[in-house]
Order: sequence, then C-alpha cells, then structure tokens
Amino acid sequence: MKIRQLLFSVLFGLIALSAYSQGLQGTAFTYQGLLSQNGTPIQGNVDMLFALFDAPSGGAQIGPTLTFTGADGNPIGTANGVFDATLDFSALAFNSATTDQRFLQVTVNGTVLTPRTPIQNAPYALQSRTSELAYTVSNGAIGTSQINAAQVQRRIGGTCASGSSISGVNADGTVACQSAGSGTISGVTAGSGLSGGGTSGNVTLSADTNFVQKRVSGTCASGSAVQTIAADGTVTCQSGGSGTITGVTPGRGLFGGGSGGNVTLSIVDPLQLSSADGNGVILAQSTSANDGIGIHGVISSNGGVALYGDSTATSGAAIGVEGNNASPDGTGVFGYNAALSGNATAVSGQTSSPSGRAVAGYENATSGTNAGVYGVTASQSGYGVWGHTVTIGNNYDGIGVFGDSSYNYGVVGKTGGSFAAGVFGQDTGYAGVGVIGSSTSSGIGVWGRSDTPSGMGDGNDIGVLGEAGSGIGVLGRAATGDGVQGFSSSGFGVYAQSSTNSAVYGQSTSGSGIRGISDAGNGVEGFFNGGGAGSGVYGTSNYYGVQGFSSASIGIYGKT
Repeated sequence: MKIRQLLFSVLFGLIALSAYSQGLQGTAFTYQGLLSQNGTPIQGNVDMLFALFDAPSGGAQIGPTLTFTGADGNPIGTANGVFDATLDFSALAFNSATTDQRFLQVTVNGTVLTPRTPIQNAPYALQSRTSELAYTVSNGAIGTSQINAAQVQRRIGGTCASGSSISGVNADGTVACQSAGSGTISGVTAGSGLSGGGTSGNVTLSADTNFVQKRVSGTCASGSAVQTIAADGTVTCQSGGSGTITGVTPGRGLFGGGSGGNVTLSIVDPLQLSSADGNGVILAQSTSANDGIGIHGVISSNGGVALYGDSTATSGAAIGVEGNNASPDGTGVFGYNAALSGNATAVSGQTSSPSGRAVAGYENATSGTNAGVYGVTASQSGYGVWGHTVTIGNNYDGIGVFGDSSYNYGVVGKTGGSFAAGVFGQDTGYAGVGVIGSSTSSGIGVWGRSDTPSGMGDGNDIGVLGEAGSGIGVLGRAATGDGVQGFSSSGFGVYAQSSTNSAVYGQSTSGSGIRGISDAGNGVEGFFNGGGAGSGVYGTSNYYGVQGFSSASIGIYGKT
C-alpha cells in the first residue's frame, strides 16, 4: 500500500513494511519500503539519505545522517520498487520515554520526501514501557546473592569497643577500629568575635554580635534604600535617591569605570592627554591670589626638566611651549633662577637649525614702544641683553647680537642717565670690533641720533661719539664709498674736537689726506680760536699738505 506520494521534478512513493530483529538485540533496525515513479516501481540502484528528528517538521535532529549513495560505494538496490536498509542512529536515539516521538526523514536522489514518517511501536516493544512504571519488587527478593559487593556497599553491621573509633568500612559491612585520640584539650575559651566556651561537658561557641554582623534580615520598601544595619540584622531605611546614573565610563586620562558594583576610576600613569581641538591639557588657577600657579612642574634630578614642551610637527609654525598673558603688567613666559653663583640661566633657548632662532621675540602692536625682546638688569655691571658667539674651528662669522628691520631700526640703544650708553660695543680680542654696522644697499650701517643735550658741557647733541684711550675713536672704512660721512641741515656734518692734538687728521698714501668740496661755501674751512699756537687748517703731505677746490668760492679757507 502506498502511504505517501510527493510531486517534485520526479514523483516518488514510499511504503513502510515492517521492522524485525533476530538474535541478540543491538541498536540497529531494518527499514523496508516501496519506491515508485508515476505508479511504476523503481528498478536499480538509488541514492538515499536517512535522518531522525524529534518533530514532524523542524525540531532537533537525533543522531547522525545515514548516507547510502553511489559516491560512497553503498547505494540501495531496488527490485520492483522494494528496498530494505539497516539503520543505526546510535544507542541514545531511542533511549528516552516512549512518549518522546521520533520521525524519519528520507531523501531519494537528492529529493526530500514529505511528510516525515513517524516511527511506530512494535507489539513486543510495548513491554519496555513497563520499565517506566517500575514493577514492584517484593520484600526480601534482593539478597546477598543479588548484590555485587564491589559496586554496592552492604549494610554496615560492625561496631567498635568503647574508647575506640571506626577507621574504615569494608565492602561486606564490617569495620576496622582504632584507639581513641590522645588529645589534651581541657577547655575551650571563646576568642575574638565569639562567645561561650567552657571546660567540661558539651561546649558551645556562638558568634558575638557586638563583633560579628548577624545575618541581615531587614528589608526596605520599594523606592527606599538601606541607611544603617544594626548588630541584630535589622535595618533603618531612607528615601531612595533620584539619580539615574546606570554606568561610569572613563574619559580622557582615566581608566576603570563600570556599570555595577563598586566602580573605581584611576588616572592613567604616565598621564598623556590629546585632543582634536588643539588643547591637550588646560589647568586653570581660578583664585584671586597674586601668586596662583596654573601648572607647576617640580623635579629633583640634576639633569631633569621640570616642565617640557615637545612639538613633533615637521612643518608649520608649531610651538613647543607658549605663554599668554592678558594683564597689561603681566608676563607671558617668566623664567627665574635663584642661584647666587655660577652661570645660572633663567630662560635658555637652543636650536640646531642653521637658520633657526634659539630665542625669538615678536611684537605685534602697530603703535607704542613695546619690544620684541626686552632685557633688564639691576646690577651695575650687568647686561640687560647679552649676546655671545663662540668661535668653532675657522668660523669667525658669528654675531653676538644681531638687529634686523625691514623698515625701521634693527638695533636701538637708549639711555636715560649721565655717562651711560644706549649701545655699548667692546672688543677684548685680536682685531675685533666692538660695534659693527653694515648696509648692503643705500641704507646706513650705523646711525647715531641724539635728541637731547649730551651733558658734556658743549651744548651740542651727539649722534655718534667715538672715544679711545689710545686707539681710534671712530674708524670709517669703505672699499669704494665714504669711510665716514657727516651730514647736517644746519650745523656741522662732521665735528671734531681735540684738546692736545689735531681735531681732524687726514692721511693718504696716494690721494688727499683731507679733501673738502663745496658747491656754494668753503670746501675745507678751518677755524682756530685760542691764544696758543694753533692752525685753523693744517695739512702735511709729500705733495700737497692742504688741497682745496671750489668751483665758485674758496677752495681752502683758513682763519686763526
């Protein structure tokens, strides 16, 4: 009888005949059926797969999938559509209550036949259901002959004499005895956290609730929380908080956190903070105290750095350390060295770039008398700004202090006291120059300007004063131009004064020692006003002592 028929690309039919067993029972069983296509029985070999499930559809598969295919060398042969197969889904496939139904899924030549076939009970197999009901065993039915002493402990019937104790139990229920212990305890004293004890009879120890917390039995109503817990386990309640925090997440510079229990946050060590907005760390001192500090770095190492700024950018106007102050009398960056001896430095700058600047000052104000770099000293022999260059090898081109200006003054020296110097140049080496001025265009290498009386008693201002104890007060040298040039709109272009020697001395090996040219006045004019022997104009030369030339006036004019 055909029990199911399914139409796919090929129409198959499956009929279950019977299951039988012979000899010693195992876990395998024989499954038979009839295959037909469009009512015609199948003849020859077919590929079949068998799978066991715990539900008619879906569900869980029980055991492995059994494969009978030509590729594996074990296809199932049919004769007039009839086939049989030996199936074994393991010992656990049917090792459960009989109420746990099993369903067989059959696949023929790649087509899954539906519905699945339920596995039915064989008549004598129904007897196995009595194992679930556990037949009643009559009293005395199980005796010594039915007990395996190697697996089941017999009733213990052995005893030990007074003063001894059991040391072992044998399989047959007998016991091994041992002598009583030799302990010398004569009393039990309650220690810390306990109460009770004694020296005879049954001794009892109890927990001291003044030291040990008794089991907490009190509870609080919904919406309230425990405030205190008493020694006896009762609790005092309080209204619950209104907070809604459900977790703590660590932010920048922190680690830890959590969403339950005790939550701990710790600072990352070493602390490294970075931010996409350009501000790694901002520490603010918000009090109004005059000596507040935003960031204070302290280090005791001889070669350590208390505060270090590092910019790793390889281009752009990156800054290692920047100080900014909005107070009119404040300081952006302040360096202080409290040492009373040695070459102590308050602020030090160093650069390895051939065109770099160890310390650079920029003044962005468009008006006023602000300074890009400002140096002050309170010592009579100190320097407000000191520039020093070290000669390395044959490099003699170093500059102690260099002033550069695209339009105004590169270096300006100003003094407000008598006998003080706005700019002081000193040379202590060989053939050196205290102050050197250089101009690469039509500018002026050194320009001296005086807007107030010199204070020397002559009533005249002095732009540039050259003074030498034995050398040259002012030396002018030019390869093609003028070594020294003086210009005045109303006074003297060059004014010289001497108390014992020549005020102006000119010497030339081929040209004129002193030469004066005038388009309207006197080319060279000498004036002597004194009672001694002096010359208004004095010249000595192997050719011409004094030479004067004028196109309209006097070439040489002397008055004494």
